[in-house]
Amino acid sequence: MNDGKFAGIKRLVLPTIWIICFIGLVVLVTAVTKIQPLSANPASPEVDNSSQVVDSSVEDFTLSNGAAYWTYCAGDLGDFTTYLMTQQLNDPTTKTSLLAINSSSCVVYRELLSDPVFLYYKNESNKRIEKRSFLDINSAVTLFNYADSNEPTGLALADDYIYWSAADKTIRRVSIFGGAAQKVADTNGVPSDIAIDDANIWYGTTEGVYWLKRDCQLPCKGSLVYNSNVKKIFAAGRAAPTYKAAVFWIANNKSSSNSVESYDCNVPGQKGCFHKILYQGTSDFSVDSVSGADDHVFWIEVDTVSWTRRFLRRAPRDCSSPCSATKIDKLVDPVSPRGDWHPSRMILDDVDIYFRHKGISRLAQDAAPLVWNIVYDGLEVTQAIQSLQNNVSLVIDKPTYVRLYA
Repeated sequence: MNDGKFAGIKRLVLPTIWIICFIGLVVLVTAVTKIQPLSANPASPEVDNSSQVVDSSVEDFTLSNGAAYWTYCAGDLGDFTTYLMTQQLNDPTTKTSLLAINSSSCVVYRELLSDPVFLYYKNESNKRIEKRSFLDINSAVTLFNYADSNEPTGLALADDYIYWSAADKTIRRVSIFGGAAQKVADTNGVPSDIAIDDANIWYGTTEGVYWLKRDCQLPCKGSLVYNSNVKKIFAAGRAAPTYKAAVFWIANNKSSSNSVESYDCNVPGQKGCFHKILYQGTSDFSVDSVSGADDHVFWIEVDTVSWTRRFLRRAPRDCSSPCSATKIDKLVDPVSPRGDWHPSRMILDDVDIYFRHKGISRLAQDAAPLVWNIVYDGLEVTQAIQSLQNNVSLVIDKPTYVRLYA
């Protein structure tokens, strides 16, 4: 055989063989991955079984009295309007603007909380913790004025008090009926967030996860549960029939990746208390919200390469540590907030998850996991025109492409 002709064949055939092997490997990996049917159109780039509850821009929200309450800001060039909106969860025709504040910049409301009577929030623009009565929504009542040095890093509501973790290394509270703020405890390090369950107050710092009893004698002293660098925290301990602790948090790891972890004394089907790594992220993803239910933990992660995609995931509370990738379900891809890039709030009731997604969306906690629903159709090696039977001859030294059909 002519050496030049043989070299040309090698230039054509060898790269093609490598490409075909690589694609075959991808197909094989896809085939052994857990495949379940999609209710969405498989041709769609989105994987989403959630239902839209609120069609609006949303920066933060809370639920109360069977309704959603949310804020957002709109405008440009020094002329902005900040809105407080409401809508019954099951009736989009009830969407109503409760408040519209015109100013030269957005009025930033964060950490929205509510009970049947009042709406509470952190007014970042005026550096106040405020409340508004649902019966007189136009009037804001200041509960606490703060400075940068003692700015709240997280809010929680319990026992007629607003509790918060503060930048001055304290946990504080103020009565929802007014009065002086009280220091609940000093903290080791600046607390990043606070959560309250049926019996305890939980908070996270760069040093670890801490707890103290809600009915402790002030000032209290927190007890270390687990060493960790805590970003966000969520508590799910229940008092009845017997209190068992359950706390979930996002950890900032030295490798710059986030993990979702738990200290759980109420694992379904297991006795004792366990620390678990439920999800170990990579340096390309950041987890910005976590929440827990009776059987599962949910979180939203962000693609930090493009900062354009978020994913809603779920893991069982009783999985091993670290939780196997086959046990972690992707529920929505991508999560698409309409509003600013503030971390995605999740609120759970007994059945559903509510989260910032195309406004506010709802998804059943036991929703079937979603994966790509791809069926392999064929492969062709082409230089211009080809068939799935690959019966068009190839030419030496001509650019060659491989197409995969599915």
